[in-house]
Amino acid sequence: MKKQFILALLFIFIVWWLFSWCSKNTNLNKTKINLEPKESCVEEISKQIFLEASFKNLKSIYDKELQDSILNEDNDKLIWYYFSFENTNKLNHYELALVENYKDRVTSVQHFQVNKKNGEICVYDIVDNTCEQKIKTDKKYLKFFNKNCKNLKSENLQKDQIKNTNEDSIEIHAFGEEPFWSFIIKNDILTLSTPTEEQTHQVIVEKRWDTYNIAAEVLIIFLTREECIDGGIGESHEYSVSLSYEPEKVVYGCADVISF
Repeated sequence: MKKQFILALLFIFIVWWLFSWCSKNTNLNKTKINLEPKESCVEEISKQIFLEASFKNLKSIYDKELQDSILNEDNDKLIWYYFSFENTNKLNHYELALVENYKDRVTSVQHFQVNKKNGEICVYDIVDNTCEQKIKTDKKYLKFFNKNCKNLKSENLQKDQIKNTNEDSIEIHAFGEEPFWSFIIKNDILTLSTPTEEQTHQVIVEKRWDTYNIAAEVLIIFLTREECIDGGIGESHEYSVSLSYEPEKVVYGCADVISF
């Protein structure tokens, strides 16, 4: 009887140990998956810059201009803003620019240097050839930079920043409510349906990392890869979308991008 009791305790201990070991390894695997980098070096650098107070305020101004730009019909309408590598051939640093994209021009408004060895970022004065201000960076960014961004090549950077979707075969389907609206983009033609009318527009579609920027004369659309839940039936969609299609009218909804 005593022997059977000891064997039972031993069996329980072995089962408990196996369960603990499996749980531990499952959690480790989940951690490894979550830590896989998915975003580009340009995007990670831009995040650090826009965390700095003055540039955070500038980003807010840009975003407001983009929402309000549907009211502006002249060539001074801001279409988009982004960061672009200007030079990757320097020995110790990358040269980066903040770019404003208007209907009739593209302008570099601020320059930065990024240390190739440690990822440090500074505001760069191209006239005096000096770094004026150091941008604060966090440990997560520095770890990402050390792993992924030390030896970037020009050809990789171009692929990493902007991709004109004219080279790809895609369709974009989007919709929203209150009031109900929907659109389909196919072969750079957008068909927009609203409660009162149906419109057709020739559009320019650009992809920057996980974002699609879509522009025409009378509308601006942004698709961001953030899960969007259809409030009507609860379905999940890969992208969230904002659409400006008439003066002072901005609506939000869900979208899917279909590649062929």
